[in-house]
Amino acid sequence: MIITVCTDDDLLVREAEKQSRQNPRVYGTTYRVFSQVIPRLGVDEDLFVSSHGAYDGTGWISPPQPVIGDKKKDLFLTAGDLYVNLEHLLPADYRGRIFVSACESADAGGPAAMSFVDRLATTLGAHGHGGIAVYGQRGSVGMRIPAPNDPGWIRAA
Repeated sequence: MIITVCTDDDLLVREAEKQSRQNPRVYGTTYRVFSQVIPRLGVDEDLFVSSHGAYDGTGWISPPQPVIGDKKKDLFLTAGDLYVNLEHLLPADYRGRIFVSACESADAGGPAAMSFVDRLATTLGAHGHGGIAVYGQRGSVGMRIPAPNDPGWIRAA
């Protein structure tokens, strides 16, 4: 399943929908936040979150931390915010993986800072989902979501 977490970039949504059509066995169906009801994930179903991202939410989030969301508007989610919105989609025995396809989702904001995906993995663990593998990307990324076996995915620590 792909969930696009963005309200102001139709190109990002169209690319996710295209990938779903071209390779449904890998990506499943695409859902856009706030546009449709998103079903629970299957126990082994991978989740791809496609969004814009920033390793440092300074100016948007206090205290500053990594965010994902809109290209220019006002939807910005911390890893904790994303978890709150995904929690009801995760089966208790979920064994899939979560891939966050967003710029800088695996980048840390400094020596002591955690990346977005590190924060998401920590939050999942604190809520009983510690076995879920979470992946992100470093630097600037394009609209296309890499396949799960792509070497550009960085696993959260």
